[in-house]
Amino acid sequence: DIVLANLEGTITDFPSVARSDVLRFTFDPSVAAYLKRIGFTTFSLANNHAHDCGNDGIAQTRANLAKNGLEFFGSYFNDGSISRIDEVGGMKIGFIGYNAFGGEGGDRVFDEVRRLDPLTDYVVVMPHWGVEYSRERTLTQQKLAHAWIDVGAECGRSRGPAGYRAALGSPPQEHNLADGRPWFDPSADTLKAW
Repeated sequence: DIVLANLEGTITDFPSVARSDVLRFTFDPSVAAYLKRIGFTTFSLANNHAHDCGNDGIAQTRANLAKNGLEFFGSYFNDGSISRIDEVGGMKIGFIGYNAFGGEGGDRVFDEVRRLDPLTDYVVVMPHWGVEYSRERTLTQQKLAHAWIDVGAECGRSRGPAGYRAALGSPPQEHNLADGRPWFDPSADTLKAW
């Protein structure tokens, strides 16, 4: 199984800072062993606090996760290893991390979905975005999420309904098929939606 979460901060030996002018999240290196012990397996590092301690903090975070057998993908700048592939129950699942607050735009995700498509059974996009303390999605988020889903559909059309791939960019309830079944329902005719 995969137990996946967004690591909203770094795991370093640097001190955390919480002042009115600076907010820097970092966790003691012992936290990585604890996260492993309670069952986590994989973390997205694609978020606005992944670079709180600079490049040294990113390196320490990756090293602390790896030392404890924890996997990771994504980055603050949307560069390097923004994805990974895991096998669960005989299915290969590609995970892509996207941070809306740093680095390249969401176009990198399109390329990564297309790259992972022939290598996986499913592709999941895990965006870190939004206006803090707001439950409302912005128009930019909605457009980008729907564009990612269109890329997933494009990949699915190249294989037909039995080999459908999907890129999830926002809550699944927003993307129901015409017959009311969710996009990920294997009994649904996935091409109807497109």
